[in-house]
Amino acid sequence: MVGEISSRQALSEEVVEGVSERTGGVPLFVEEVTRLLLERGTEGVTQAIPPTLQQSLAARLDRLGEGREVAQIGAVLGRDFSYALLSAVAGPAVAAADYRAVASVADRGPAGLSEVGHGGVVPVAAIADRGSMGGVSDPALRSAVDDRSLQTALERLAEAGLLFVEGAPPNASYRFKHALIRDAAYESLLKSRRQALHRRAAEALLSTNAEFEAIAHHFTEAGLDDSAIKWWGRAGDQALRRSAFQEAIAHLGKAIAIADKAAGAAPRRADAAASSRRRLKLQTDYGQAMMWSKGFAAEETKTAFARAAELAAVTDDFSERFAACHGQWTLEIVQGELGSARELASTFLREAEDAGRVVETGVAHRGLALIAYFSGDFLDAQTHCERALEACTRGHEEKARERFGEYTGALVMSCLAITSWQLGKVDRARELIEMANRRAAELGHVPSMGYPLLFRSHLEVLRGDAAAALNSAEALESCARSTG
Repeated sequence: MVGEISSRQALSEEVVEGVSERTGGVPLFVEEVTRLLLERGTEGVTQAIPPTLQQSLAARLDRLGEGREVAQIGAVLGRDFSYALLSAVAGPAVAAADYRAVASVADRGPAGLSEVGHGGVVPVAAIADRGSMGGVSDPALRSAVDDRSLQTALERLAEAGLLFVEGAPPNASYRFKHALIRDAAYESLLKSRRQALHRRAAEALLSTNAEFEAIAHHFTEAGLDDSAIKWWGRAGDQALRRSAFQEAIAHLGKAIAIADKAAGAAPRRADAAASSRRRLKLQTDYGQAMMWSKGFAAEETKTAFARAAELAAVTDDFSERFAACHGQWTLEIVQGELGSARELASTFLREAEDAGRVVETGVAHRGLALIAYFSGDFLDAQTHCERALEACTRGHEEKARERFGEYTGALVMSCLAITSWQLGKVDRARELIEMANRRAAELGHVPSMGYPLLFRSHLEVLRGDAAAALNSAEALESCARSTG
């Protein structure tokens, strides 16, 4: 490998052996050290070889001048980044004198060392603080460069073998040749400057159709907790709506972790009530994701909704309290605790009716319908099903799915079907179960397809049609596996 890289300049056997010994045969380290020797010469090879790969990469970046600055900004964006985003984060050009002053200070460091040499500490605050009269106050703009300088620096990075390039500016995209190269550039940044660049990246992404989790990541790394919580929550909500439950768990988990850490570290805020409502919504959504991913009876699901119940007890927001308690009574139904489930659902039904909340009223009726059916009270189940269907206008259905994870109509129609069978209404039962499954299939919402398939399988068992029951059960299994 050393021979291939140095094909135009022969290296002695001693040098090749020295490189092999000092690098341990690690391919990237071999490549970096060989390039270093070709640049500096082979005299004093033992002293010339950096003791670690990280130091070798850092030294190479350090020799690139303006290219190092661009590599650092690119590293903040990730291993892959576009020219458009890099340009937006690099910011407008600063005066040439300011750039030279910043570069000079950055290159020297507090003891004549580079950023890399002294752990990333660059005393540029005085320049950055001069504001509009002689610099820029945003730390992310301290060494901002114009498009021409940016393109020149990128070309130099590509020629040095640090970046792969696809396309041409302004439509070009870039990729660090190795993740360790990106890490070396990233870790050479002063923390405050790194955070400022992450903030700039988040703000730049806000004006595009960027993925919510990308925006959330940059706000997190910028140390802006409120914005990070907001965007991780949005990313989780978006994943939940498209039944990507593992993604929802990951995103909502990050939002919850940041929110809890912030709440524990800061005194009570003026907007504590709003923060409490937001925290409860995150927990309820997290519980729903756990419920559909891990299972209704999983310990993770129980823990998630137990925490939601704790948070609900100290908030006066009816919508969020209802959502949390809906999850709680759903778990109690699965666990066979029908008495406590009925009491909780009935309490919220009365509150919803008193407040004129049509969506919540329908959801409470659907919960009570299931409770009555599993309790063997088929007349009561029929009544609650019919009342729930009254709330199934298109607008109310969408709100029910968004807030409580399922469309009410398909679920209630399938419950009414199996209830009708128990009441001797055979033809009505068959008609309703087919309507429920057609409706669920048209909606294409995986969680809402579960109950209709489950109840159709149950109905076929009652009818004594084993083949039809197996067909429905297999369809339900396939539906469940499609979302993990």
